[in-house]
Amino acid sequence: MKRIFRASKNNLFSQCAVIIILTALMLQPKTCAAASLKLTLSTENEIYGLSDTVVISGSLTFNNIPVADGLVGIEVMDPSNAHFTFRTAQTGSITPTNCPVNFTQFYPSDSNGNPKYTFKKGSNLWIFYTAENHDSVSHQVILPISIYNPDSIPIYATFQSATTLEPGSSLTLLFLALPISTDLKVGTYKIYANAYSDFLKNFGYPYCPEQIATFTVTSSTSGSSMDLQELSIQSFLINGIYTSSFKLPKVGRIGTYTIYVGSRYQNQNAFSSMGFPVVLIGDINDDEMVEMMDFFLMSISYNSRPGDPNWNEKCDIYPWPLGDDYIELMDFWLISLHYGDHAL
Repeated sequence: MKRIFRASKNNLFSQCAVIIILTALMLQPKTCAAASLKLTLSTENEIYGLSDTVVISGSLTFNNIPVADGLVGIEVMDPSNAHFTFRTAQTGSITPTNCPVNFTQFYPSDSNGNPKYTFKKGSNLWIFYTAENHDSVSHQVILPISIYNPDSIPIYATFQSATTLEPGSSLTLLFLALPISTDLKVGTYKIYANAYSDFLKNFGYPYCPEQIATFTVTSSTSGSSMDLQELSIQSFLINGIYTSSFKLPKVGRIGTYTIYVGSRYQNQNAFSSMGFPVVLIGDINDDEMVEMMDFFLMSISYNSRPGDPNWNEKCDIYPWPLGDDYIELMDFWLISLHYGDHAL
């Protein structure tokens, strides 16, 4: 009887131990994979020349699912570390509706803040806007603005110093943006207005979709009015994908430009950055401009291949950037596209 009692007591002890272990496992906090916001960034080409069109694109995913209602801020710095352009791109066809900070007014104006959409050369462009905090908490806000000429070349980028907007408060500002100089091209210009938490290079992110206002530069006071504003929404947007583009000027800085992008979604932030070099395509004699002397040097090497006495590797620019070991009409075609390019 004692053996049976001991065996039963040991068995009871084992059962209790198993119950205690199982209870501890059940009470242990469950862990799950953390939500992940990922933002990618790329350019269409690795190297660009002055007067080329730069295409910026990437994807925004949340837990590996494309984000259809996301915003991506884009900040580009030139080789001198000056701001070149600011943009805000959407990542799908669904427009974000829960924007903590947004523009309630935005338009080109005269010096008194009255809407104005046609500017004669020699006059001044003013910009009027109001940004409001619709959230229940305060937000730090900077308001970068970029102006593109009729050729989609950024000609002006500015921003207002960071300020804190309390819940329900707004900021209204009228400022002199740009003198309409005589060398500005006649045509329709676009102003892009953005609202960020900080510069994207400082890990800021956009609060709302960018807005666009247009104005016309004329050689006289005549001209038709343009629409007050429009959202930057495009019908070809693909869920999770953002894109933006601009054209480099013919006379501009060469060197490395840097792109910074930032986004916030579901209370998570994501950032990325990259650089891309800009060179003078067709500058055969290395004088930082593409002119007739470069055409002359290429003509000397016309119809040559490596090993020929008149071969000049610098003239082999097509297809850019590696060439094809043959100097032909396509090389002349490419240098003609960049004729007049000049480094500052």
